[in-house]
Parts: sequence; C-alpha cells; structure tokens
Amino acid sequence: MKILAIGSLVLLPLVLSAQPSRLATEVSKLSQAPLVIEKTAATHVLSEADELARLQAIEGRRLPIQQAPLGDAITVIATSAEMNFVAPPPSEFPETISLNFQGNPYELLQILGDQYRFTMTYRRGVWVFNRESAGALIGKVYRLKHSNLESVSKGRPEHGRDFWA
Repeated sequence: MKILAIGSLVLLPLVLSAQPSRLATEVSKLSQAPLVIEKTAATHVLSEADELARLQAIEGRRLPIQQAPLGDAITVIATSAEMNFVAPPPSEFPETISLNFQGNPYELLQILGDQYRFTMTYRRGVWVFNRESAGALIGKVYRLKHSNLESVSKGRPEHGRDFWA
C-alpha cells in the first residue's frame, strides 16, 4: 500500500473513500502518525495557468468531512486534488467544519476560502494557504464613464462661490 506524507499527516488512499464517520476517525489517527517520506521522480513545475487548468479539469469527487478542524479539512481536500502545498498552521485555522461535497476539490477550496476568509497562493509549484488579515484594506479600481473634472476650478474658493465653474 502506498503511503503519502504531508506535514505531520499521513493519508492512506482509504481515507478519501471512507464512510463519513470512519473518515473523521482515520484523520484523527493519522494526525498522530509519524512522518513518512517516499522518494519520487523529479517533476516539472507547472506555471500558474497550467496548474489552474489542471485543477479545474479534475473530475468530481465525494468529500465527506465531519467535525474536523478547518486546517485538517484543507489538507485532505488539497491532497485529494493532488496539490503540492504547505499545510496551513492549525492555530490560524481553528474552526471546526462539517461538509459533504460532490464535485471538484479545487472549487471546494475556493468556496471554503470565501466562507472562512483564507487565500491560496501558488508559488514555485507549491500552494500556500494563509488567513486574510482582518483589518487589511483591499484595493479596488473603478473606471469612471462620465466625469466633469475639466470643469473643476483650482485655487481657494471664495465665500459664497461654488467649486464648479
């Protein structure tokens, strides 16, 4: 049987096809398991566009997750999508979630990212999951269709005069 290691989690193929109650049991057992490293042949690092195309082409899968920390759920979903990733820190993803999803695992990660406010960044062939800063400002550019900036007068307005010429 092939064992795949990611961080401190060791995921067996049976975890992805397990019954919902058994999945939670297997994931909790696996989080206690030692790290196992398997040698593989060197792979070519895909560009971001190629990686996104690969992820969007993945056929639908059934992903039942019951009462699991969000960080563990992200790890299981990213593994099912065969993504190279850095596991999210448990302290930043403490929420407990349950879901029963049939579809593309990458789309599920996008849905969870929107719902629980985390980002997925692809850097040099590896996905990194981070929390969005709660007070961060998000820049947005708006294009004005109609403006009357040419009618604005410069200088200090006089009392009783309008800014607009």
